Amino acid sequence: MRWLAVFLVVAVAASGYMAHRFMVDRDRLLHEHLVEVRATWGAVTRVYRLVAESIIAESVNTPEVWSIMRRAVQREGDQRDLARAQLRRLMLPVYERLTQRRLRQLHFHLPTAESFLRVHMPSRYGDSLTQVRPSVRLANTERRRVTAFEIGRLYHGFRFVFPLGDEHDTLGTVEASVGFDALSAEMAPLIPRTSFRLILNAATVRDRVDPDRLALYAPVTFAPDFLLEGNAETGAPTQGFGTPTDPVTRHLARWDDLPDRLRQGAAFALPVTVARQPCAVSFLPVPNVTGEVAAYVIAVTAVPDMVALRNGRLVEAAVMLLVMGLVVALLGVTVDSRRRALVERRRLLAVADTMAEGLYALDRRGRIAFVNQAAERLLGWTRPEILGRPPAALFVPPAEAAAVADAANPTAIAWRVADDDRSGPQARVTEGAADAAPTAVEGPRDVIFTRADGRRFTAQVTRAPLVETSATAEVAVITFSDVTERRRVMEDLRIRNALLGTQLDASPEGIHWVDMDGVVRSWNRRMLDLWGLGAATLDGADRTRLRALLRDRLADPDGPAGREVLALVERPPEHPEARGAELEVATVHGHVLEVLCRPLRAEDGTAFGHVWFTRDITPFRAAEQALADRSRAVQDANADLRASRENLRRRTTELARLAESLDVARGEAEVRKTEAERTLAQLRETQAHLVQVEKAAALGHLVSGVAHEINTPVGTALTAITHLTDELARLRQDVEDRKVDRRRFARFADVADGTAALVRSNLRRAADLVSGFQRMSVMPEAGDRAVFDLRAVVDGAVATVRATHAAHPARIDVDVPPDMDMEGYPTALGRVLEMLLDNALIHGLPDGRDGAAWVTVAYHSETEVVVRIGDDGAGIAHDSLTRVFEPFFSTRRGQGRNGLGLHIVFSTVTEVLGGRISLDSAIGRGTLVILELPRRAP
Repeated sequence: MRWLAVFLVVAVAASGYMAHRFMVDRDRLLHEHLVEVRATWGAVTRVYRLVAESIIAESVNTPEVWSIMRRAVQREGDQRDLARAQLRRLMLPVYERLTQRRLRQLHFHLPTAESFLRVHMPSRYGDSLTQVRPSVRLANTERRRVTAFEIGRLYHGFRFVFPLGDEHDTLGTVEASVGFDALSAEMAPLIPRTSFRLILNAATVRDRVDPDRLALYAPVTFAPDFLLEGNAETGAPTQGFGTPTDPVTRHLARWDDLPDRLRQGAAFALPVTVARQPCAVSFLPVPNVTGEVAAYVIAVTAVPDMVALRNGRLVEAAVMLLVMGLVVALLGVTVDSRRRALVERRRLLAVADTMAEGLYALDRRGRIAFVNQAAERLLGWTRPEILGRPPAALFVPPAEAAAVADAANPTAIAWRVADDDRSGPQARVTEGAADAAPTAVEGPRDVIFTRADGRRFTAQVTRAPLVETSATAEVAVITFSDVTERRRVMEDLRIRNALLGTQLDASPEGIHWVDMDGVVRSWNRRMLDLWGLGAATLDGADRTRLRALLRDRLADPDGPAGREVLALVERPPEHPEARGAELEVATVHGHVLEVLCRPLRAEDGTAFGHVWFTRDITPFRAAEQALADRSRAVQDANADLRASRENLRRRTTELARLAESLDVARGEAEVRKTEAERTLAQLRETQAHLVQVEKAAALGHLVSGVAHEINTPVGTALTAITHLTDELARLRQDVEDRKVDRRRFARFADVADGTAALVRSNLRRAADLVSGFQRMSVMPEAGDRAVFDLRAVVDGAVATVRATHAAHPARIDVDVPPDMDMEGYPTALGRVLEMLLDNALIHGLPDGRDGAAWVTVAYHSETEVVVRIGDDGAGIAHDSLTRVFEPFFSTRRGQGRNGLGLHIVFSTVTEVLGGRISLDSAIGRGTLVILELPRRAP
């Protein structure tokens, strides 16, 4: 701990010193970049001032211009307008020269600081510049050139204002200006890897800029007293730098004192890191004509030198810490080395004594210097009997010890392979002059050891060298374990594997298994026979090779079953809970194979491969198909009989319901007749009762419509079943008369198939009608609520209808204002538009009639829009207009229309979209549907 404390104190002091040096060098680099930006800014502005002075002196401040300005000063009205037009024609070539040099304005002012002519904007003149343009006021009053940055009503930039005329005339002033874009474009080549931004004084902008242009300006995240100007041409606010999403802006926002430093009006630079790239951000104040800070030029420069500087300081700190660490480490190692060596030796000896394997170590003389408890137990000798003896005295039989002893080189060890009474070679270790002490790890090898009682056992022996540390230190260590039982188990396992291989080859199923890498490891002969493979082609095949082999032998590799088998080769089930996958495929040899793939798992559930079982089920499938054909015929006959009975029961029920409805209608007619004869004093009661009568009539109409729609398919199905029953009776009679032959039975089968198809289609139609009635009985589905563009929804509906009626010659016109946002259910609104346009083409312009349909949208108020869907087609009769939104009312009943479309439209508009719907139509004048929808659905 003492050495660690010393190291920490010195390391902290060195780190502080290195950090101080880095900050000093970094501030020096930042100052250099700030000086470079300031010098470049001054040079570029001076160059533009000289260009402006040259052009003004050469082409503007001339006697001809003086004459025109003199007339403008002395005259008013039309005479002044003529002078303005004459001056503009004269200055257009000059303005072209200015724009070629990126000077964007040429502006003439009267001595009263009133705008006389903006050559770049001739339609704007006559406004007073006294309050917003101090440079113009100074140039007119003091008759001197004024150069300064100013924020104007429309444009901001460096203004170069020159007095017109000689020293005796007061003819006003002329101005040329250059914007920041031009200045930054000139500076960019001069300072590589630098981007420039300009932020404007917020108070000055709000005081001078036209109110309708303030929306172009956005606040600066790190400087609340300044604004960023957006794109004046597109009207879009600024994006990127200065906004919270910009990385440089996010780094600058972390400097808490940055707003105060900007208010002080001084130049400074700050370091930031963008995308792991060090940058210098230089802030250069831009004063106006009065000396106040009107803006700041911000230059962001990539500084690779800062990376080198930081890396250099880090390397110095690392080297210093490394040297100090080495010194402290050497001191610590010197003090603790002996103590640790002693502790380590004791620990290793303790570990060796707890090993399950036998272990002994040899010294330089080839004698045993250490033996653990496991070696005592395996050899049957005690530690005092073993220590100091050569190894040959332990594991070589006593009868052979004298023959293999070699006193001349007792440390040498030879390995000799011999055969004993068991199968397989065994190695016997003897002491001799073959090899010196081991220089690398040797083994493991099987060696015949002899116990103290004379019994032999097979030991697995490994030898390894040890580092020599003294004259009596151990030079080699030998570990061994009794593997007699293990060898017996391995032999049993070999025999069992042989038996298993024989059983697999005799199995009627094809079996092969692959490892987790998809490589085929084993298979039986049946697998090769079923797939038509050879052993050479399958040996060592990987996943890609196996997939190609199976694909070539599949009858339909691109079918569903074929794709599943090939996909199973690529991605077999691996999850511990997976039960496997069972598939049926046909091969090119005409067989149907059942394929089952299951994972192979260890005891802990971990998959280590997959086993595939393949069985030929062609005979089974043929028998199953024959049985299924017979069963299907019986089931079809039973189903037809049950369907006939059910249809008869339903028809009887429907007839009873219709009779009840007829009785209700007759009773209602009697009530209406009685109510009509009552006096005028009972008018209120009569009206209330009529309302109830209308509800009952609507219910009767609804029941009648449902009955009519369902009766047609049910009646057709009943007729078909009756016909089938008659045919079946005739067939039975022919069977009894023994007149049934193959042709007669085939004719009956054709009749039965046709009748079954007719019954099936009509019952399906009845089921579809019931589903439609169920959808009508509940509120229409609204879909997801969202904010959407109405034009996009209308275009989507029109595209769907056009695709559905591609052959229809009618055109569909759309007139929807852009950017009309709504909040509600776009899916429901699109469905309404599709159904109305579909009605226009089917009912208004039937049978491919030429004409037009249209969709127009307009604002009804700030919170509502009006959608009009119309056509110039056939129109609707007047007596039908009041019923068009009732369920089951259709002008084309009997032509596949159930009369639910407009009822669904009415329910969707009023209940889902929260709007109103109305319809206007007449025969021959087309139809117009008006939707009044809130922009925000309830």
